[in-house]
Amino acid sequence: IVHLNIRGIGTHFDDLILYLRTFPFTFDVICLTEAHLPAAKSYLDTDRYDIEGYTTYRTFITINYGGCVITVIYVRNCLVSHIACELSGSNTVSDRLFVNISIPTSSKTLLIGTYYRHNKRSKASIVQFVDDIGTTRSSKALKNKDVIITGDMNLDLCNADVDLDIEMFFNTFLCSNFESHINKPTRTPRTLR
Repeated sequence: IVHLNIRGIGTHFDDLILYLRTFPFTFDVICLTEAHLPAAKSYLDTDRYDIEGYTTYRTFITINYGGCVITVIYVRNCLVSHIACELSGSNTVSDRLFVNISIPTSSKTLLIGTYYRHNKRSKASIVQFVDDIGTTRSSKALKNKDVIITGDMNLDLCNADVDLDIEMFFNTFLCSNFESHINKPTRTPRTLR
């Protein structure tokens, strides 16, 4: 499973394909956030961004500055999968997409979700985002499933010990028996130059 903030699938799709070819294996699941498309192409040209050998799941959300933000999950065709509509959606704070995947060697279903929290700096947006995650974690759709959540939370997780909002985010995850595997910055001022 891999997650990438692609920052424009129309601009970076070929880069994505080249990047995926650098690995000596094929990912079973590819999650993308911030896959902006211009409004004119949003619903008409999306098949251009399918990956051969994968089933593509998308959310379409019209955004204020024009166009559409798409959250995308690609699942290899050899896996039986379907979208979890009851968990997928969008609001002014975040976009989320969930897909159920049947595990061939088990009777369990794996639920993979990807979140994108809009990069707003207000305390209210973080609180609403944590509430959204809390609503997701209490959903009956998670019952008897192994869950993996990926995404771009737009939170500086290294500040959990000094920022109460980030601590609240971590506590919500911990109360759900989730754990974070990204505990170092993925973007620093130096990488933004």
